[in-house]
Amino acid sequence: MKKIFAYMYDRRGSFDEVCYEGIDYINYSFGLIDNGVLSIKHLEHFDDIVKMERSFGIILSIGGWGADGFSDAVLTKESRELFINSIIDVVKKYSLDGIDLDWEYPGISGAGTKCREEDTPN
Repeated sequence: MKKIFAYMYDRRGSFDEVCYEGIDYINYSFGLIDNGVLSIKHLEHFDDIVKMERSFGIILSIGGWGADGFSDAVLTKESRELFINSIIDVVKKYSLDGIDLDWEYPGISGAGTKCREEDTPN
C-alpha cells in the first residue's frame, strides 16, 4: 500500500488552514543540531502540530540545506551516542512516528557546512 508523505516547514499561521486529507505522514522540518544534540527550540509551531487531533503521523526532519552539525555529531562513537540519545528523547517526548536525516551532503561542504572525508562511513 502506497503512503503519502508531505513536508511541512515550521511557519507562521494556523495549521487548521492546511488540508491534511490523504496525507499519511508529515515530515516536519527542520530540527537542527546544536552542540552535537538535536534542537527543536527554534520550531515555534512544533507543539501545535504534535498536540492537534490528527489522522497522520509526524516525522521530524533533521538538517536541510545549509544545516551544519552532522559531521561533528557523527565523528566518534561518543558523539554519535549523544546525538542518537537526543533524537530518542525528542521522539519519545512528542510521540513521533520517526525521523528523517536530511544531511546534505555527507563528505561535501554544501552551503559552507563542515565536512570530513570520514562523514559517509560515519
